[in-house]
Amino acid sequence: MFKVLFVYPLVAFILLWICSDTKIGASLYKFEDNYVEIHFPRQEWSEEYLFEFVWNAQEIHEDVKQINK
Repeated sequence: MFKVLFVYPLVAFILLWICSDTKIGASLYKFEDNYVEIHFPRQEWSEEYLFEFVWNAQEIHEDVKQINK
């Protein structure tokens, strides 16, 4: 049961990550420069991405401000 719930999803995540273009930006000085972009599959393998995940700290920060108001 441990394999099904932990090991197999972890292996799948690592394989997906290896087969993806990943960009990570981090800055101590500018909040908007903190981001993570994951595009699957790599651009060399396909013209269009099947999966795209983009996270930007500035957008999340603005959304949290609106929720708190």
